[in-house]
Amino acid sequence: MPEKGTSLPIPNGHDAFDLHVHTVYSVCRLNGNFLWNDGVCRPREVVRRAHLIGLKGLAITDHNTRSGVRSAKSEGKKHDVVVVGGSEIRSIEGMHIVALGAESIIEPFRPLQEIVEDIRNSGGVAVWAHPINLLGAFCLSFGHSEAFDALEINGAKPMFLNRILERNARKRRLKLVGGSDSHNLSTIGDAVTIFREPIDSEEDVIRNIRKGKIESRQYRTSLISRSCVYPQRFRLMGCSYLRKGVKWKMITNRVISGANRLRDNLKM
Repeated sequence: MPEKGTSLPIPNGHDAFDLHVHTVYSVCRLNGNFLWNDGVCRPREVVRRAHLIGLKGLAITDHNTRSGVRSAKSEGKKHDVVVVGGSEIRSIEGMHIVALGAESIIEPFRPLQEIVEDIRNSGGVAVWAHPINLLGAFCLSFGHSEAFDALEINGAKPMFLNRILERNARKRRLKLVGGSDSHNLSTIGDAVTIFREPIDSEEDVIRNIRKGKIESRQYRTSLISRSCVYPQRFRLMGCSYLRKGVKWKMITNRVISGANRLRDNLKM
């Protein structure tokens, strides 16, 4: 397991990418109300970090926007880092989809199949982000998983849960990519995608994912560091609700709705 700030143990002759990275352009909202900036780093900073730890490239996947992609690609040219444009979108079923290589903005909060089709029509691939929850139960109803181009080994999840995901995905011959879901510099590279062929462009990344010439690898988990961050965010979220006059009953209803969706997804 590598120390923070050192190069990752990437196999010789292979290129490694972190395919799920957030920047300051990731903004979390609820019913249009601003909650917080989900990432704390500027695009150029995450590109420099990727270069420092030995990654060939990374994907900028901010929530519902591609605003940070242009700046990241400009910085990537300075460091020979391939930057993949992307975004993270939520469907009405509650699933999070990473759109890699999609050239247009994908509208969120629609049926899953519509979002996936739009991503593909825009030249990208659709990845199911963090499809396994913290309690070890799959949010994987495999009828849904077949709709995606790949599932994600997520660096924010415990390693033993990701091993469960790997075993089940391989039984069903589903592709797996790795992404840290990083929101700060220290967690970039916690999980990566290893490419078996040289990668020189965003198009190479998308083509190799479609062909399945990839493997996922998790080096660390950022679960503990995030547990220290999220309580503060929830306090800020509560203040935001009160300032804007949002009723707490609405929050309770959303929690119950999420629990019901999880229950439905767990029915195999």
